[in-house]
Amino acid sequence: MLETMDFEGQRQAELVCQVLLWSSGFVGLVVGYALQSIRVVFGCLGIGTALSFLLLVPGWPVFNRHPVKWLPKIEDPIEPESDGGAQKTKKKPAWWSLGLF
Repeated sequence: MLETMDFEGQRQAELVCQVLLWSSGFVGLVVGYALQSIRVVFGCLGIGTALSFLLLVPGWPVFNRHPVKWLPKIEDPIEPESDGGAQKTKKKPAWWSLGLF
C-alpha cells in the first residue's frame, strides 16, 4: 500500500492540502465568528490539519500514476594511463573555492 510519490502526485497532494486547509480555516472563521468562540476556529483548523495528514502522508497509489522513468546508467570509459600509473588529481569545482565545504 505504501508507495513513493511521483512529481505529478506531489502537485496533486499540494493542491489537496491547500484546499483542505484553506476551506477548514474559512469554515472555522465563519462558524467561530457566528458563535463568538475562538475554540471553534482552532477546532476546525485542527480537524482540517488532521484530515489532510491522514489523506496525504501515506503514499497512496493514486499519487504514483506517472512514475519517473530513469535513463540507464552510463559507464565511464577507462582512460589509458600515460604517465606510468600516477593518479590524476581531480579538479575541484568552482564553488569549492568559496570555502563553504
